[in-house]
Amino acid sequence: MSTWIALGTKRITQKKTKQDNGMRWTKEKDEAIFECLDSLEWVRWERRKWWADGVWLKEPEDARFLVFMNVGFWIGERTFKSLLNIYLTGFVKEHYPRFRQEEETVVLRPTPSYLSPSNYLRRGPKEGLWYPVWNEADSGCSLYFMPTQGDLEVLTQEHWPRGVYCIRDWGLGREKSLDPSGTIDDLFEYWSVLAQDVEEEWELSLALMLPALFRQGNIMFMIVGSDSYAQDHLMYRIFRLVDWNPILVASRSPYKQVRSLWKQRFVYINYLNGHIASEPESARLVKLAMEGNIISVRRPRTDLTVDNFWLHAPVFICSAGIKVHEKLALRSLDIHLRDTPEPPYFKDKYRLAPKALMGAFRLFQKAAQVKLTGEFGDYVTNGGCPDVVGIYIPYMDWMEWAYRYACVLGIENKFLDYLKRSDKWNPSYKKG
Repeated sequence: MSTWIALGTKRITQKKTKQDNGMRWTKEKDEAIFECLDSLEWVRWERRKWWADGVWLKEPEDARFLVFMNVGFWIGERTFKSLLNIYLTGFVKEHYPRFRQEEETVVLRPTPSYLSPSNYLRRGPKEGLWYPVWNEADSGCSLYFMPTQGDLEVLTQEHWPRGVYCIRDWGLGREKSLDPSGTIDDLFEYWSVLAQDVEEEWELSLALMLPALFRQGNIMFMIVGSDSYAQDHLMYRIFRLVDWNPILVASRSPYKQVRSLWKQRFVYINYLNGHIASEPESARLVKLAMEGNIISVRRPRTDLTVDNFWLHAPVFICSAGIKVHEKLALRSLDIHLRDTPEPPYFKDKYRLAPKALMGAFRLFQKAAQVKLTGEFGDYVTNGGCPDVVGIYIPYMDWMEWAYRYACVLGIENKFLDYLKRSDKWNPSYKKG
């Protein structure tokens, strides 16, 4: 009743438990489990260890049922966890996991995400928008890919690029949320109505918001003016474009807050969960989520197990009824709403969302062709040196793409004026 490991004559003794149904546990059973674990595809991502079940990344403990089905005998939860820990630490003689490394791994969110090759990704994905969706016809996964040039590609689950995965807890988009027949005009019709009460006007608000919706850089927006009803309606209609129903992070438990922020496509804060933006410790987590950081948190009510979570999500704050903490207020860009009796009637525009999303994909292609020249091109080239244009906005990736969209829309001067007015670090900044 022992498992031999590669440490001289040391053994780990396993007692009979009810989980093992009182049956004799043998070295041969250990060997069968380790051989099955060898056959799995192992992945390192976000400083954590995962196994890949097709296109899905899963926690190592979730492999127990698959191993049970392959070896043909029952494995208790505690027994499997003990053997798994030994295996993953590399202490089992002649058996060890072969990992796909983090720089070869991409994990997709269930909304359109911009990805491009980089120094970090050894074999990075092709540049473009990547959007995993649930294929209702065969209950599988499909992948929409919009390159910077060319037509929309639809990849079935069997043809996904190697090293590209999803996490089931995060979910998938809906196949019907994108209509390939959509045009840029459909996007303009959709956005011009939802943003008709935005003081910055709909073209500028589109250039500002679209890079955040496509995850083209870190950014934090704060909606100011009017009331909570109008602010919520504006954001719900914006999120509808990418088929996201807002989920509010509301828990006061540090572990649950961090795990919830990790799962979010976007961090959305309104008067219902306003403490997330008001309390100092929660506000710090929101700031870290926007900046993109790995947070280590111990699991509650367990041994000293520590989980690592990479927080990376654009932040949207509806400020009505919330006292926003200074560390968030200073770093946000403000979108101003006019006081109106009620938000514009929008129900008949929801049907346009799938076509509008395709229009946004096509607008992305146009923006990708814009060359950064002149004063702003020098500003980006110099890494955001405020001496170039006299402003400091700490969101370079987002700003580059927002400028590209503004150029396509013909409002680049309005965009630069907005940045200068929004520089809250400038002594001449005017509040309100």
